[in-house]
Amino acid sequence: MEKRINWLSQNIKEPEINIVFQPIISLKNGDILGYEALSQTPDENIFGSVEDIFAEAQEQDYLWELEHF
Repeated sequence: MEKRINWLSQNIKEPEINIVFQPIISLKNGDILGYEALSQTPDENIFGSVEDIFAEAQEQDYLWELEHF
């Protein structure tokens, strides 16, 4: 738990979270309809998934800072 809190507070200040944009494509004609922003972290062993990062951020009251990043 302590490791997660330290990781989260450190990464809010110096983000190690990568944001990638994946196109949303029409299956009818292949047109790009928009993009989905996906968050990725290089250190998967602390949280296991990006969903866990957002859940911890909400619990520790860092959700706005994480969303803003």
